[in-house]
Order: sequence, then C-alpha cells, then structure tokens
Amino acid sequence: MFKAWKMVLLLFTFLLIRTSQAEKVQEGKLTLSGSIYSAACGISSESKDQTINFGRVSARREFNTRSSRIMDSNKNFTLKLENCDAELLKSRSVVAQLSGTPSQYDSRMLAVSGDAKGVAIEISDKDNRTISPGSSVNIDSLISSENKITLNTSLHIYSKWVGAGEFSSTAQLTLRYI
Repeated sequence: MFKAWKMVLLLFTFLLIRTSQAEKVQEGKLTLSGSIYSAACGISSESKDQTINFGRVSARREFNTRSSRIMDSNKNFTLKLENCDAELLKSRSVVAQLSGTPSQYDSRMLAVSGDAKGVAIEISDKDNRTISPGSSVNIDSLISSENKITLNTSLHIYSKWVGAGEFSSTAQLTLRYI
C-alpha cells in the first residue's frame, strides 16, 4: 500500500511540474445572441423574380401633357403572397419597401442603366400612388382576398434629355411588419 501511495505522489508531482511549465493560454469570451421574429408574408417563388419588358418605345411617342409618362406604357405586375400570419395581420401592418437607384431626372422614380438617356421608371400601387426608391408604403389595403398585390409600372421620358438605346433597371421590394 505504501508503494501505491508513492506512485500516486510521484504522478501528482509530475503533473504539477508539467502544469507549471506549460505556457499560459490566452482566454477568450464567446457571446452568442440572436432574435426571433414574426416574418411578414413571403413572396411566392412564382412571382418573386419578374421581368417587365416595355418593348420598343419611340422617343417621339406621345406622353401625358401633365407628366412625363408615356401614355400606353403602363404595365401591371402581381406579387402572390404566401405564409401570411392572419392573426398577426389583425394587430400589425405590412409595409413594402422599394430599394433601387433613384433617377437623376425624378428621385421618385427608378434610374435606368444602358445607352438610353432621359428615361425613368415609376412603380405605383393600384391607387396610382408612387412608391419611391427608399420609401415604404403600407400595403394592408392592397392585399386581396387571394393574397395578391397588383402594382403598376410605367415609363417616363424627359424629352429634353432623351437619347435612344437599350435600358434596364433593377429594384427590390421587401415586405415587413410594423
């Protein structure tokens, strides 16, 4: 038994010496956090990515005399919503925020890229209220019983600066509860 104690004491001494010779390790701190939220209605995959083609438009085309909008350039598009929380919609509102580059000709409209000059694109709701880049619009009243939102887009030409060529624009619409 004395021999066993000697072995334990020898092992313990070895460990103490070994530990004191080890390099000190830097300590660190790990903080984990997050949040749980109720997502607004999602946009269905069938209407998530859309392309609206204005076709060929004459620079001399007739436009509305009270605005720069080309008379027959209105194009409607529909966003189909899914996974809407009906209970949450009773107590909170849904807003849509438009992200995109504002036009140099009218900051309420989207800028275009390409060779065409003097062109901007307007996005508006069913009541013809313009949804400007960077702005949000309450869409509760726009959601139909089929959980669809219909929006409009139209082309505007500023004849003083118009130049022929191809054009395109990209925008993102984000839905969230407030």
